[in-house]
This record gives sequence, C-alpha cells and structure tokens, in this order.
Amino acid sequence: MGSLTTVAVMLAAVAGGVAFAPGPGAGRLRAVCTRPGVTWRGSRRSPASGSLLGRRRRAVAACLAALGGAALVGGAGGWVAGLAAGAVAWVGLGRLEPAAVVRRRQHVAAAVPLAAELLAAAVGSGAPPDRAADVVGRAIGGPLGDGLSVAAAATRVGADPRSAWAGLLDDPASRPIGRAMLRSAARGVSPVPVLQRVALDARDSARWAAEARARSVGAKAAAPLGLCFLPAFVLVGIVPLVATLGMPLLP
Repeated sequence: MGSLTTVAVMLAAVAGGVAFAPGPGAGRLRAVCTRPGVTWRGSRRSPASGSLLGRRRRAVAACLAALGGAALVGGAGGWVAGLAAGAVAWVGLGRLEPAAVVRRRQHVAAAVPLAAELLAAAVGSGAPPDRAADVVGRAIGGPLGDGLSVAAAATRVGADPRSAWAGLLDDPASRPIGRAMLRSAARGVSPVPVLQRVALDARDSARWAAEARARSVGAKAAAPLGLCFLPAFVLVGIVPLVATLGMPLLP
C-alpha cells in the first residue's frame, strides 16, 4: 500500500505541474519581452474563453489524476475511483480562470457606467458613434477603453459592424454597450437612450453588489467569533455543570 500511495502522490504532483505550469513558449517570450523598453502583457487570448488550461493539457492532467486515483485505491474499486478522479479533475480544471481574466472582467464592469454615460453624451452632442467610441476609449483607458478604440478603428476602415463590435459583445459586462453601438451602426438609430439605461442599470448593479458584500460581513465575522466563544462557553458553563451534577454519582 505504501508503494501505491507513493505512486498516487507522484502522479498527482505531475498532474498539478501539467495543469499549472506556464505554456511551452511563455518563458522564452517573457524573457524576450522584458528587455528595456518592452512591456510583457501575457497572453492575448480572449477573456470569453475563460478556461485556465487548453484542452490538451487539461486532458493530460485529468488522465494523470485518474491514474493516481486508481493506483491509490487499487483493485476493481480503483478503476471506479480513477474514473471519478479524472472526471472531477476535468470539470474542476475547466472551471478555473486565470487571475488576469478575473481582474479584466472586474475592470470592465467598473468602467461600464462611466463609458456608457460618456458615449451617450458624445453621441447626443452630435458626434458620430465611431468618433465618440474612439474619444471615450482613449479617455477611460483600460480593457474597455481598448475595446472601444479597436471597434472604432475597425468601423472607420469599413469592417462589418458585428465584427467591429465583437470584442465588446464577447464580454458579458460590456455586451450592453456593444449591442447599443452595433444597433446604431447597423440600423442608424440613436444609441443614447439605451446607453443611458445601461449606465443606470450598471450603477444599480454595482450598488446592490456592494450592499450584498456589506451585509455578508456580519455573517462572515460570526464564524470566527463563534469558534472563539463556543469553546470558552463549553469550558466555563457546561463542563462545571456536568461535573457538579456527576459528583453525587462518584463512590
């Protein structure tokens, strides 16, 4: 059993290394891009992909986890345990997201209200939608600003509207802005009312999320307080009472 446990641990370690090690070219690219005057920006994959791993590395890690589970349990039950471990590893690794993707989504969601208000003001004052998107994108910066600038540049060179605004449509946080601007480019309707509604809805959602986090602070703080006070209550209140009631039963 000791040797099987060692094999299972080794397979689990290899699976973790396969799952979380950087890509084969990431180290070389980072070394090249960290020269003076060059900034490393990591992967340029779309945030809509979401998964931390490619399908191939995910499959290898799941197979290694399955072999580790089978080696650890052994026998006929080992095959069942291996299949269960492989399935859990496949599903779990598929739901992981890079920290950069999470931060980008948070930045986009935080910038949506301001961007929608600025776009509504710019278009309402008579600026063309592509010009308004370019100016607002350079003003707010960040991932959402980059997406607006790219969409504006694609629109100016005559790209298909859906292709031009695909970057904003792929992100759930910026999708309302992308839909409003796409509808304006495709049908010629004013996006101002929709953008104003988007700004209001985004601010309401942010406020509700902040209130929910504030309400959850009390519940989260109750757990450590309970862990501290419950043992003291048992030792000071319950143990002496039980000891007092049990003393007459002693010989």
